[in-house]
Amino acid sequence: MNKPIIILGGGGHASVLIDILSFMNSEVIGITDPLLEKGSLVNGVSVIGCDDRVLDFANSEVLLVNALGPRPKSSTREILSQKFINLGYQFLTLIHPRAYVSSSAKIEDGAQIMAGAIVQAQSHIGMLSVVNTGAIIEHDCSVGEHGHIAPGAILCGGVQAGSGVFVGCGAVVLENLRLEANSTIAAGVTLRRNLLRKEIFYGP
Repeated sequence: MNKPIIILGGGGHASVLIDILSFMNSEVIGITDPLLEKGSLVNGVSVIGCDDRVLDFANSEVLLVNALGPRPKSSTREILSQKFINLGYQFLTLIHPRAYVSSSAKIEDGAQIMAGAIVQAQSHIGMLSVVNTGAIIEHDCSVGEHGHIAPGAILCGGVQAGSGVFVGCGAVVLENLRLEANSTIAAGVTLRRNLLRKEIFYGP
């Protein structure tokens, strides 16, 4: 039997994830968000309080979904996830039914693959990473944990992206490049070289 879900965060990203959960016929207990009024609704799901409400449930009883929207140069999402991982909670992997994921791709726990996204053969999507709406991960790519490939972005074949990498909307990363941990690519640019750790690329 599937475990009920608690969603962490009640912003716009949460609304999209709630849609995926509805396709999966998942039972959602509610949303935790310290900035929202208890009892308010986000896409039809009730806010049940702050994040520590999770602790009212044993780690064996529920699964979590991190719905904080990924942001460049921000570790808030990762810190929240790690807090509950350290307490033994697990995060649900979400794959929209209209995404394409190759049978040879590996998707780690807590990753989120959104509508229209494509993850091709032999690719690897790390724990708690987001492949957002319409993004393309070509063959033999790797996205490290807590990465974000924004809507419409493209990783061409063989790209290796480290943990915490942020690829902006509509950006293109050419084949076989290496993006070191916590590097950032601005929206709409084409990357033709490797990026160093924490480097920010604005183009051209």
